[in-house]
Amino acid sequence: MYLGYWVYHYSFENSKNIAVDLIFDDGTSLRDSGAKDQHGNSVHPAYRNMPLNQWHWVEVNLDAFQGKTIKKVLIAYDDRDHSMKGQFRGYIDDLYIGPKQKLDAEIVSYDFPKTMYVGEEYEAKVTVRNVGSTSWSEQKQVRLGAVDDQDPFAVGRHPISDGQEVGYASERTFVFRLKAPDIPGTYTTDWRMVQDGVTWFGESLKQVILVKKKEIIKRESQYSYFYNANNLLTHFVTPKVKREYRYDQSGNVVSVSTSRNLVANHGFEYDDLWHFSPHMKLVTSTPFEGKRSIKFESNTDVHGTATESYIIPVIPSQKYVLKGHLFNQLQQGNLYVDVLEKDIHNEVVVDGGGIEALEKGKWVTGSHTFVTNKNTLFINVRVVVDGNAKGVGYADNLQLERVDK
Repeated sequence: MYLGYWVYHYSFENSKNIAVDLIFDDGTSLRDSGAKDQHGNSVHPAYRNMPLNQWHWVEVNLDAFQGKTIKKVLIAYDDRDHSMKGQFRGYIDDLYIGPKQKLDAEIVSYDFPKTMYVGEEYEAKVTVRNVGSTSWSEQKQVRLGAVDDQDPFAVGRHPISDGQEVGYASERTFVFRLKAPDIPGTYTTDWRMVQDGVTWFGESLKQVILVKKKEIIKRESQYSYFYNANNLLTHFVTPKVKREYRYDQSGNVVSVSTSRNLVANHGFEYDDLWHFSPHMKLVTSTPFEGKRSIKFESNTDVHGTATESYIIPVIPSQKYVLKGHLFNQLQQGNLYVDVLEKDIHNEVVVDGGGIEALEKGKWVTGSHTFVTNKNTLFINVRVVVDGNAKGVGYADNLQLERVDK
């Protein structure tokens, strides 16, 4: 059997001397019994001495009083030598006497990347189910916490929204931002539910994330060179063709391919060469071809977001064709692929047209032919979702080719 309650000692020093007391049928009391709380502190109100202006959970094991009957429950105030003067005020909530309340949780799902680039941000999601016998709320200081109170990617606590309560068998999804450390390496992010000041509980979530150095991009005249983290050339792009290099584990070239498609990693088969939106990620579930595609997903309205290719050199006043494949399952909003034309100063000169997925529930193939602006030297191909979009959408196999006159 346990006694449990939340107590708030308000402002005044005297307010620390407030506690719940029990009077038993034999005339004895809890306060004078020498009982301790879960932290080993005396339950006597004169010796509580907890910090002011915050809620504290107090839990007392009553097994030592087995066979006795509780006759009264008192909200008690006392000081050590009865000499203190002044005001006192406190609040008691969620008073409980009964079997020990069990806090327990299981991880239902989570969304963490396996690789990130230094400084990159990612919107993480963790869904947790309450499988214990007591509800969770911010008032009870139940939160998702980083194990050991710190994490290399995010702040260490994520609360339940004020006023919300998570009961038995209910789920709560925590959404928060991860930011990769500035030093490449292998890091572990691990999370668990916690009742602050009381205990950690439930299943733990642990994810190993490889943080990679950003690709080095060099622009010389109108050529683009893309290097991987080992400083090996992976793509060489001109306004006419793209050349791609692949290596074995020892760094030896195993293949060289040439294509008129100027988009590096056009099929999203690799983790790099795109600037990913926080709402988009690479998935294997619904590719148009190959093994992967890019997926947008949101349960809430998104005003606008885009994933951009790395820079592609082009010729001014030249005809190009943009091609792509889109799968639109949005409940609302727009899904399309377009281009940003940029000048020598990397300033946008044209926010160009593109390919929109108007049909829903299937892969749609589209193309858009255009002539670059006279000042355009570079292009970014983008996967765009806007118009307060909500739902799911995919893109794959994006192509940008020069049209010969």
